[in-house]
Amino acid sequence: MARILLIEDNVEVAKVFAEALEEAGHTVDLAAAAYGAVQRACRHMPDLVLMDLMLQGANGAVAALALKGLGSLAPVICVTGGQMAIDDDVMVRAGFAKIMKKPIFASDLLAEVDHWLTLPDAV
Repeated sequence: MARILLIEDNVEVAKVFAEALEEAGHTVDLAAAAYGAVQRACRHMPDLVLMDLMLQGANGAVAALALKGLGSLAPVICVTGGQMAIDDDVMVRAGFAKIMKKPIFASDLLAEVDHWLTLPDAV
């Protein structure tokens, strides 16, 4: 299946998301902070990125821009608890394909992942 970079600093949320993705057959690279995520992407370019907006070191929009700067064409799905307002301009500049508000059911997450991975330019 696909290589997915999961960037989530909440350990419990990361565990639930990673388990669901792995059970669906995906390989999951996990990072808890923005800079660690960019480093992981340098080693293994992901097919799709799931990224929390509120991260240690830098927010998800900064990390998404850094990934794009590395040449990543992977869709970036922002998952957020809604603590931070994000306007359309920030979403477009960061390159977020989608913003999903937590809590997110595993089935909804997998459906969104499948959607973005089956687009013609995806994996």
